[in-house]
Amino acid sequence: MTIDTAPDLIALLRDYYQASARSDTQFLDRLIARGPGTLVIGTDPGEWWAGGDAIVDTWSAAWRSRGGMPVVGSMPTAFREGNVGWVADRAAWRLPDGRELPFRLTAVFHYDRDRWVMVQAHFSVGVPDA
Repeated sequence: MTIDTAPDLIALLRDYYQASARSDTQFLDRLIARGPGTLVIGTDPGEWWAGGDAIVDTWSAAWRSRGGMPVVGSMPTAFREGNVGWVADRAAWRLPDGRELPFRLTAVFHYDRDRWVMVQAHFSVGVPDA
């Protein structure tokens, strides 16, 4: 097994963040893999979405209703082995009032038909152990 760094996945993650800031749902439609095995877990206890179509529908509606939410301070790492890649990032969402909300992200991608598609993502907000 050979694990390589994946600068193309870092670029794709940055493109995703820019699309989110612009509420570009067409980008989201191309990014998310279709099928029942696609999974996204958000920061809220109720945010557990399964199936690519449901994820695109839910996220697109959220992006349209709340508007863009820029990401700042991103420090991603990304790796790949064959047609599977993964990223990890620590960044922050810039809220409309200017405050920043730090988050962590891990995501898994599959190389399918000449492009990477997201098959799994997990967003979290760190909580102190104490």
